Amino acid sequence: MSARAHALPWPRGLSDSSCRHYSTSTRVGDLSRILVAPVAAPASEWIEADPAVTSWTWFLPTAKAMLQLTFLPAGWDSRSARQIERPTIERAIGLLAEVLDRRAAQPAIVPTIQGGVQAEWHMGGLNVEIEFAPGGEAVVSLEDLLDGTEWQGELRTEIERLRPYLLRLEVA
Repeated sequence: MSARAHALPWPRGLSDSSCRHYSTSTRVGDLSRILVAPVAAPASEWIEADPAVTSWTWFLPTAKAMLQLTFLPAGWDSRSARQIERPTIERAIGLLAEVLDRRAAQPAIVPTIQGGVQAEWHMGGLNVEIEFAPGGEAVVSLEDLLDGTEWQGELRTEIERLRPYLLRLEVA
């Protein structure tokens, strides 16, 4: 069973197609809050996902951050960076949903000049980066600052090697 979660680019917010609600983050001084109004997002902005995954803390903020990157024009780096396309984002979100669990910390999301997207964690004595290329390839790089371990490889073949480190990327 899958549901559609909406992770809309700034400033529009988040929506859930089942509940048909729409929320935006607002700032009031140092406090943040979520406003929810009964407004449905357009179907073109839906992301297919397992309903259980959409409730994980990292999922919607990460999906929203990635979708924002699709609005960067070609040459966003003032040079020759490629535009980031929605299929690249959808594959990246899907792979992250396979690899991470509900307790994973939200990654930092950055664009790549090749038209890809990278998820990064720099915490728990680890530097973990997963780069999702436009062609579907995903490469993981890991540096363990505690024991000096460093390695890099294709995500699909290195998932089991990565799993013990992911435990250190969990939020309390």
